Amino acid sequence: MLGVPYPTTMRAVSETILFTINSQSFGQLLKSYPELAEEIAQELAKRQEVLQEHEKQIEALKLLKESQEETNPVRWLRKRLKRIFSV
Repeated sequence: MLGVPYPTTMRAVSETILFTINSQSFGQLLKSYPELAEEIAQELAKRQEVLQEHEKQIEALKLLKESQEETNPVRWLRKRLKRIFSV
């Protein structure tokens, strides 16, 4: 979705079929099902709030120098999400 690999580990709680689609198909899917787009946007907003809270904790601990702002993954992700979703 963001155009960059995102390694993660997930565990299904029941039998699951997984599909992968390219970004163009994903965009078409969101246009066809606007309620899905809304659910994704809400989930991203929740995750952004969590990321912002973690970032505040990191800054409070003085673990992030000003020169590291552009390389900070939280800030980079936030900027990327804003650009992709025109927020």
